[in-house]
Amino acid sequence: MELHSALGNSLTASDWPLARTTLEKMLVIRPVDVSLRFTLGSVLRNVAVTGHGEMGTVLQSAREEYQKALRAAPNYPE
Repeated sequence: MELHSALGNSLTASDWPLARTTLEKMLVIRPVDVSLRFTLGSVLRNVAVTGHGEMGTVLQSAREEYQKALRAAPNYPE
C-alpha cells in the first residue's frame, strides 16, 4: 500500500521521475498488471517531454511499455 500511496502522490505532483521509479518497483511485484504498464508508458512520455531523461531513449521505453500493455490486453483501454 505504501507504493500505491507514493505513486498517487507523485502523479498528483507531476513528479515524473519519482512516479517512474515507483511504477518500476510496483511492476517487480505485479509484472503483468496492464494498468501499471500503461501508466508507466504515460509517465515515461512525460519524463521525456519535461527533460528528465534522454528523449529518444525514454520515448522508446514508453512505446515498449504501451506495447506490452496492449499485448497483454488488446482491448485496453476501452
